Parts: sequence; structure tokens; C-alpha cells
Amino acid sequence: KRSLERRYKHEVSRLTKEKERDKEELNRRVQVLEGELSRAAQDKEELRRRVEYLQESDEKDGYKHEISSLTKEKERELSRRVQVLEGELSRAAQDKEELRRRVEYLQESDEKDGYKHEISRLTKEKERDKEELNRRVQVLEGELSRAAQDKEELRRRV
Repeated sequence: KRSLERRYKHEVSRLTKEKERDKEELNRRVQVLEGELSRAAQDKEELRRRVEYLQESDEKDGYKHEISSLTKEKERELSRRVQVLEGELSRAAQDKEELRRRVEYLQESDEKDGYKHEISRLTKEKERDKEELNRRVQVLEGELSRAAQDKEELRRRV
């Protein structure tokens, strides 16, 4: 009976050790497989990025001519807008100078008393015109700024 008991204990011990070795081996295999899986996921991501890059590159090449054409067209349009805005700024400056001269003339006139009302009216008109010119200048400067931004954006796209 004791001999049988020892054999069972010995067999249980041997099987327990074998089970532990198998468990360790399985853990090592799991780690190896997890590492391979991780590398495979990284490789897959790298391939996805490469494909995406190549697709973008092909699209860029395909649209390059169209972008160039649109850029030139936009630059011509922006140049025309800038010329129009510069013309309006020049006319606004001339109008402002004319009003300044008229007010100056009336102020220097010997007949101030007769022209006080006219001077007052022209001064108010000058102030209104000045405010309007300032608003127009701000609008025009804003348009010039947007035109420059549009032009820069088009240059960056190319």
C-alpha cells in the first residue's frame, strides 16, 4: 500500500512539474505570438500609410495641372481686384483733398460771415465724407488682405 502511495505521489509530482513546464512553454509561445501579432499590426499600419501616401501622391499629380490653371486664374482675378481697389483708394484720396481745399478756401475768405453756414455745412459734409472714406478704406484694405490671403492659399496648394 505504501509503495503504491509513493508511486502515486511521485506520479502526481512528476505530472505537476510537467504541467508547470507546459504552462511556462505556453506562456512563452503566447508572448512570441503576441509580439508577432503586434509587429503584424505595425506592418499593416505602415502599409496602410504607404498606400494612403501613394494615393494622395497620385491624386496630387492628377490635379496638379488643374490647380495650376485655377491658381493662375485666381491670381489674374486678384490682380484685377487689387487694381480696382487701388483706383478706388486713389479717387477717395482725391475727393478728400478736394474737400479739404474747399473748406480751407472758405475759411480763409474775407467773407467769413456770409460763408459760415456754408463752411459749417461743408465741414459736416467733409466729416461725413471722411467717415465714409475711412469705412471704404477699411473695406478695401480688408478686401486687399483677403485677396492676399487667397493668393497665398493658392500658392500653398501648389
